[in-house]
Formats: sequence, structure tokens, C-alpha cells
Amino acid sequence: MFRSNMNDRVERGVNKQDEKHKRMLKLIATTSLAFVALCSFSGIFDNENQRFLLEEGDLPQVTDAHIPLPAALELNMADITEPRNDDDIPLFWHVAKSGGSTVKDMYEFCSQLVMASDVGVRDGHDQDETLAIVEIPELSARYVNVDTIHPDGIARAKRLGLAQSGLADIVITSHVHEISEIFTPSNRGVMFSLFRHPIQRVISLFYYLQTATWEPTYNPELASMTIEQYADSPLVESNLMVRMLSQNEEGKITQDDIAVAKEILRTKVLVGLMDQMDESIRRFDAFFGFNEGKSFADISHCQQEFIGGGSNKHAHPALEHTSDAWNKLAIKNWADMILYEYIVQLFNEQKGVVQARQEHPVTHLSFPDPITHNMADINEPKSEADTPIFWFTSRFGGAVVEEVYAKCGQYTMADDDGVQGKHGQDEEIDIIHVDGLKYINVDTIHPEGILRAKHLGLAQSGLADIVIASRIHEISDIFTPENKGRMFTLIQNPVERAVDMFYFLKEATWSPAHNTEHESMTLEEYAASDLVESNHLVRALSQNMESKITQEDIEVAMEILRRKCIVGLSEHLEESIRRFDIAFGFIFFDPDIEQCRQSSFGQLYEQQQRHPVAEHSDDTLEKLKEKNWADMMLYEYAQHLFDAQRDFLHFMAQNTPLTSFRKLNTPDDHARFLRKVMEFAPPSAPRKLTRADHQRSFWSYQGQVNPE
Repeated sequence: MFRSNMNDRVERGVNKQDEKHKRMLKLIATTSLAFVALCSFSGIFDNENQRFLLEEGDLPQVTDAHIPLPAALELNMADITEPRNDDDIPLFWHVAKSGGSTVKDMYEFCSQLVMASDVGVRDGHDQDETLAIVEIPELSARYVNVDTIHPDGIARAKRLGLAQSGLADIVITSHVHEISEIFTPSNRGVMFSLFRHPIQRVISLFYYLQTATWEPTYNPELASMTIEQYADSPLVESNLMVRMLSQNEEGKITQDDIAVAKEILRTKVLVGLMDQMDESIRRFDAFFGFNEGKSFADISHCQQEFIGGGSNKHAHPALEHTSDAWNKLAIKNWADMILYEYIVQLFNEQKGVVQARQEHPVTHLSFPDPITHNMADINEPKSEADTPIFWFTSRFGGAVVEEVYAKCGQYTMADDDGVQGKHGQDEEIDIIHVDGLKYINVDTIHPEGILRAKHLGLAQSGLADIVIASRIHEISDIFTPENKGRMFTLIQNPVERAVDMFYFLKEATWSPAHNTEHESMTLEEYAASDLVESNHLVRALSQNMESKITQEDIEVAMEILRRKCIVGLSEHLEESIRRFDIAFGFIFFDPDIEQCRQSSFGQLYEQQQRHPVAEHSDDTLEKLKEKNWADMMLYEYAQHLFDAQRDFLHFMAQNTPLTSFRKLNTPDDHARFLRKVMEFAPPSAPRKLTRADHQRSFWSYQGQVNPE
């Protein structure tokens, strides 16, 4: 997920110049009388338009223009502007008394979809040891035998592999963050939800809970209360939506909490409005294709019966918008009021997202079987049988990575150094020593060498601590579902790489890629010539080595990085190395190793200064950028992944068993490793863009009109 400008992320405080208003705001937390006084005196709440009139200055300022999301939500929940994969699963976030029961019933009974909620664990099915679809005869509907409504049930659904099973057409939940843990980058959730005006929702909830003795949240105190008494009481619900999205369940709500809630909705949720139910359902149907191939007349008639009658609907008295009770409820739900206004804005903006999905359906992305089955997803549980694979691309600092682990860390490597002499003819796989370093006697760089490595059983041998490979599709074929590869890489700004590559090829007479034409060229001439490398990264990942690059090629490249690769950036080399250490349990607390590493980093930094990009004309750099337009898009996406994977890697390191790390041989090693993990605090990452920005860039580069 890329991030757009944050100027509209937050609402602002009341009149900054009026200190009396500030003093009154401080009273809100301690007395309900202050709520009434604030509404009538300061004008913070506009009854006529049902919104807060907030101006800049009084609420806490957002501390960072970047709004980070929890790792599970970031990686496991698809952005709504991303192409959907076949393995993605619609996830309905049910906000109580917002029309959610009607939506669920429509898809259960009208569309006959298989649901995962809490219905499927009736009649003892919560004790089932495997997943299955159960039919509830009295409901004439089908459910997966899991409970995705309650935390304990969600944990069980994760353990049984609900997301991977593909059994549920829709998952229902009230717990957004907990449910995100059951999904994976390969089996993502795609969220949608229906929203209602917060005060109308709270009023409806109050009257419902007065009589709903069967509900776990039923409180007999409510039965004898008036709505006015409820608005004054500590029992009143306060800012449910913001609290659930920001995970601030009890503390004072901050502007950052509101910003996080907005960001989740903006990037991860297709929003619907209860007061525009017909249009909302139409959008859900169009976006997810819930009723494709079914009779439109029959489905529509059934849906209208539910929309007209409602599910779990109850009559209750109306409350005047100008009443004291309404004002008190509004101020106790001030953050949800701000969020709801933003939801209405999103509802208007997302019309184009749904329309684009209908007019420009995206081909579902798929990978060759070896990539899919033999290369581990980044959040799959680690196994000692897995082998780290460094995807090496020329001039991306990969040589430094190899030196850091082979020379400084004394790890056993598999690349092409192990076939020096006559070791390329060895009939058995083994470790050899070259200049004091350890290598496997195979070649994992060239196609014929990769075939030999597969024949000798490199993956099954467990001899290599790290495999170095430049051909990621070919190398994936040597691994198996039992002995998987785990991919990591370093990515550099493609323009900087092109400049570096040019000067390298001018001097590297020993390189097979050397061309004598380079020797007499200037960079300006090279940028305008046919010799310049074009979109190497996208071509290598999409396996489109010669044809015109398509948007699907770019999406495939992005998806491989997102699902299969720990991403490092050359401009953050030291941090990237630390992340690789964390991801694979490489020992990095030895002072001698650290000193050796710093020497290697220094060599790279010195090399980078030899041919600074800034010395060249904007016109030359622009030509290189245009010739590598697809790689530029992938690079921006890599920056996003670099940011998104930060917290995720720390979480994985702290929750991975000792036995899964090959080089952490003792509990003491593991403890020291975890202390280092906790000490390492990566800096903030670059600004991110939206996927829509990428799509606009694609059509712009192609010289076409943006289809949106």
C-alpha cells in the first residue's frame, strides 16, 4: 500500500485564539454539564449539519506524516485498489446496529454463499479437528465450522487454516485486527463494511439492548432508563469505530488515533452507507462479483425483501437533533462523528474504484508452480529445512552482501565460486574452501549450473547457509515444498544503478557483458543508445525478457516481492543487512564480525562516490528513467515494502522457535539474538504512494489516457 498526501488526514481543534474554549474542552472528561455548555457556547458541534466545526490548533498534532499500520493488517489485508487474486477472501467488518445483519442475511440466503461467522460452531462443531462446511437445516444456509466473531474462535480459525482452505466465500467479524492474523500475503482478506450515522447507531443500540436479553452485552440497568439518562450515564457507548480501528480501547482518544482509523478505511475498506443501502449493496456485488452467473431478477427480488424489512430491526422513538440528549451523545462520540464524515467522503470517492473494477477487470495473478510451492511466503512459519536465497542483481550492492556473510560471518555460500578448479565435475555435493571462505561445489548463477545443483540435491543437503542466485525462477526449481527457499534481496534506485552499470562496463573488460562500444561513450550517449539496460528487475521477475512490458508484468513483479521476498534497499544498506540478520537468525553480535562489516560498507560507500548521479544532467537522468520506467514503479513499491516489513520482521524474530534458526545453536545464542533484535530500531521509511498513483504512472508512461 502506498500512501498519499496526509493533509486531509486529521480534523483540527476549536478556535485557537479563544482560550475560554480551550479551558472548556478540558472539562469534557469530568462532567457531562460541560458537554452541554460546550455545544451551546463554543459552537464546536453544528446541529443543523450534524458535524463538528473543528479548526486548526487544539487537538494534538499528528507526529508523523506517515501513518503506519500493524504488520498483519498491512501485509495480510489487500488494499482496495490492488488487483484481486483468486486466493483473496472477502471480509465483512460488522459494526453493530449499522445494517450488517441485513447484509449478512442477503449473502447467506439470497446469494447462497458460504459464510464464516459464529453460526458454524453450533451443535458442537467448535470441537471439530478439521475444517468443513456445515449446513444448518433451519436456516437453509451453509457455514464453515469456525467462529470468526470472538477472539478465541479467531485463534482456532487461524490454527485450522481458514484462509488457506478457500472454504469461506465471506468471513464476518467485529475484530479487524485479530482477524487480520488469520490471513497471509498469499491468502489476503479484502475488507468491506456498512456504516451508519454514529448517533443514530448509538440510539438504536440503546433501545435494542433494553430488551435483547439474549445478547452478551445486555445490561438490565438499561431497561429502566430513558435515552436522556443513558446519554448522561457512564454506560453510554463512546467512539466505538475509532477505538476498534486504532486499538485504543480505553485511553483518551488522540488525533493520531483518528488518523490511523482514517488510513485503514482509506486503504483497506470498501465502505457502504446504511442510508444508501441499495447503492452500497450494488457496489459490494460489483466489486466482489458475489452474484456472477446468477439470475439478476431472483437475486434482486430477494435482496429487496431484506432491505425493505431489515434483519434484527426494531422500532424505537426518534430523537430530535436539537435535543440535549443528541448533543451529549454527539460529543461523547465526537471522534466517530469525525470519522463518519470521512466515511461519507470515501463513499463518494470510491465510486470510481468500483467502476474501474467493472470496466477494467484485472487478470488474476499467478506464478509458475516452483515459485508458488517451493519458495516460502515471508510469513510462513520457518523450518530448519528452509534455505535463504539472496536474489543477486548486478550493481545492487549484492557483492557486499556476499562479503558480509561469506567473509565476515563465515557462512557457507552457494554461488559460482564453488566450481573453481575442477569442482564443477564433482559427482557428490560437498563444502570446499576458496581463499579461506566456504562454498558449495555447485554453480547457482548460470542455468546449466542450476540444473546440476538440482541433480546433486543442493536444497535437500542442508549444506548451504545462503544460496546466491540471479535467476529466481530457475533457482526455485531446485527447491521443494519440503525444502523451501526463502528469498531476500537488495534493490537500488534504477537510475543510480544504470549510471553505476555504465561506468562498470566501461572498465570491466573481464565481464561477459562488456562491450567495446562502452569504452568511448559518455553517459549522455549511453542513455540515448540501445545499449542501455531496460527494466531488468520487472523482466526478471515477470519472465518477460523481450516483449513490451504490460501492467500485468509489473503486478506480477510486485506480487512476488510482496509475498516471497524480504526487501532491502541499497540506500539503507546497513539497516537492510540488520533486517536480513533478523529474518534468518544470522549471528551479528560478535565485535570482529561487526568491524569486518563496517569495512565492507565503507568500500561500497567509497564506490558510490566515484560516479555520483548528481554530476549528470537532468536530461540524461530523465532518459535513463524513461527507459527504466517499469523498474522505477517497482522501486517505489519496494520502498513501500521496506517500510511495511519493518515491524513484521521484529515480530517474526521474537516469535520464531529457536530450532528454526540454523545458526542459533543454544538458548543463550537465541537470548542474545533477541536482545539485539530489541535494540535495533530502524529509521522511518520514505513516503509512500497509492496504488492508484502507480496505475496513473503506468498509463502516463504508456502515453495513454488513465482508464480511471
